[in-house]
Amino acid sequence: MLSPLLILCARGADAPPILATVNGTPVTAVEVREMAMKNNRPIATKEGFEAALKDAVNFELLAAEAEKEGYQNDPEIRKLVKAMAVQRMLKEKVESPPTGPQAAPAKDQAAGRAAPDT
Repeated sequence: MLSPLLILCARGADAPPILATVNGTPVTAVEVREMAMKNNRPIATKEGFEAALKDAVNFELLAAEAEKEGYQNDPEIRKLVKAMAVQRMLKEKVESPPTGPQAAPAKDQAAGRAAPDT
C-alpha cells in the first residue's frame, strides 16, 4: 500500500487520485485532505488517513441521502448556495489582483501613471 502522505501529495496529474467511490461519486485525495484538515486528523499516520477517508466517505453517503430526500430544494439551502456562489465570484473576479499582460496597465493606473501605448 502506498503511503497516505504520498497519495495525498500526488501532483502532476490533471485530476487528483480517486481513493474511493460512493454510489458512483468519486472521493478524491483532495477531498480526504480537506476532510482531515476540517476534522483535525493527522493524515501523515495510517490511522489518521483511514479516519479522514472514512469521514469523506460518510460525508458522501449523507450528501446522497440529503439529495434523495430533496433537501437541495429547500429555500434556505438554495439561498445559502446562492450566497456562496456570489462570494466565490467576488473572490475570483474582484479580490484577486489581475495577472498577465493586463496587470501592468492596472498597476500603472493605481500608481497614477498613464498606461503605455501598444
